[in-house]
Amino acid sequence: MRTIVALLLATLALTGCGVRLDAPDPTPTSPTADEAIRQREALRAAELTAVVPAGDPLLESVADHAVAHLGALGGVWRAWPAGDGPTPTTDPTADVTVGPDGVLAWLRTTRPSLEEAVVEATDTDLVAVLGAIAVSRALDEDALAVAAGEEPPVDDLPADLATADPGVARALDAAAHTLEVLAARAAAAGEDADALARAAEARRVLAARLVADNGWEGTAADPREPFYDVVATTTAEVDGGLALALLAALGDAPDRAAVLDAAVGRAVAAARGGEDLGPLPGLRPVP
Repeated sequence: MRTIVALLLATLALTGCGVRLDAPDPTPTSPTADEAIRQREALRAAELTAVVPAGDPLLESVADHAVAHLGALGGVWRAWPAGDGPTPTTDPTADVTVGPDGVLAWLRTTRPSLEEAVVEATDTDLVAVLGAIAVSRALDEDALAVAAGEEPPVDDLPADLATADPGVARALDAAAHTLEVLAARAAAAGEDADALARAAEARRVLAARLVADNGWEGTAADPREPFYDVVATTTAEVDGGLALALLAALGDAPDRAAVLDAAVGRAVAAARGGEDLGPLPGLRPVP
């Protein structure tokens, strides 16, 4: 009798809270554009985590990076994660699977739509995560291509860049100062310093253009300093710092595609020089 009373009370509690026991199976609401992008990239990351490294350190690195990407994206969304929904459902799968052509082909196939997603996303936190993943996958792609005997070109910084982030102008100016110091050291050692000097000049000019375009010149808003402490000792470190500064500016950039391209170029140059930007460049690791 007590059991029956308890069940009746539980039923009354449920109906009193607005839960209808005879209601049809609930249907999840349609995802927003940002949610659809996040889910697609989470499924793709999950696809990469299943790649069997087979003792290949590069593939192991790709799989490890994918684990970090999946965590940063919050995992794959499932309507009934415990499999206890009222209606049987199948687990979602990635739109592009790793086929017989391997991981490198997969990265090249998915990269354009990932970079488009960075531009299309509206949530700035999602933009930051997608930007970090885009750079990370570009680095994985480049490492695999180089290991396969290819020599993909490394894009240099553009002559112009649309961003109102003062951190980018400061990073460019600081990079120019560091490269000038490295050029002077190389010349003093009897080495060819022309390439370093040209790179320094290009970054100095681009920084000045950003300052002028944003109306900061001659004001307290000018982020440039008359002098910078030289911490970096290699061009790879300089490029890595620029890549991170560009990634930080993605959210509010009027031309995200150009800023992302510049970040990818500097990140690849840094990685080729031995700099490790981690699985999520510019983002703190997910606990």
